Amino acid sequence: MAKYLEHSSIDVDTNIRLRLKSLVKKEIKDIESIYSYVKKLESITNTNFKSY
Repeated sequence: MAKYLEHSSIDVDTNIRLRLKSLVKKEIKDIESIYSYVKKLESITNTNFKSY
């Protein structure tokens, strides 16, 4: 997607994506594992992330 945006002269900042990826790369392997990761964070932080 970034290539397409850059081709259209749109500045793309992928730095945050790279930083997030480095933080969770061992725990999130695919889209299905995001739910369990969020549940784990909820239990660690004693919060409840609401899904919409």
